[in-house]
Amino acid sequence: MKEETTYGHQELINQVIDYIHTHLHKALTLEMLAAEMHMSVYHFHRLFKSYLQETLSAYITRQRMERAVMYLQTRDLSLQELSEKMGYDTAQSFSKAFKRYFGVSPVAFGNTLTFNTPETTPIEDIAFIGLDEPEVLLISPMYIAYIRIIGPYGEKRELRARLGKTLRISEGKQATIQSHPLVWHQLR
Repeated sequence: MKEETTYGHQELINQVIDYIHTHLHKALTLEMLAAEMHMSVYHFHRLFKSYLQETLSAYITRQRMERAVMYLQTRDLSLQELSEKMGYDTAQSFSKAFKRYFGVSPVAFGNTLTFNTPETTPIEDIAFIGLDEPEVLLISPMYIAYIRIIGPYGEKRELRARLGKTLRISEGKQATIQSHPLVWHQLR
């Protein structure tokens, strides 16, 4: 496959992943996402699975379940509120999907969590762990890009392979690594 085609496909996959992440609370179907990307259902599904190594349905379910766990750990939501935030029509369908995925119901999972409600403010907490108070800075606009690494967590070989290549920016300029290994800045 031509490099331009591969780059174009990767760009489309990144767009659909971003779309999914910002619309997890809505019904997401293969047909709707394929139409959003201006592709046939067949080609979109084939492309998605080849890049992410899982089906669209499995990916959406995994993202919803991981987000649900985050909400259970950080927010005090009813089961109905949580199911709506995860794009399920009813609390029962969400609970069934959660139990199928994790082997335990969301209520049982939530009961295992202990919430600490400290009597300190976030600024006091920051001072306690030895950090200075955050400073808000206004910076001038700049071009940045990211590299989405897809695969099992902790697999360093893929990360090294991706970082070892020169990133092409849409304007065709070379890019270089600046302060953080996953943030690439445009050279001027």
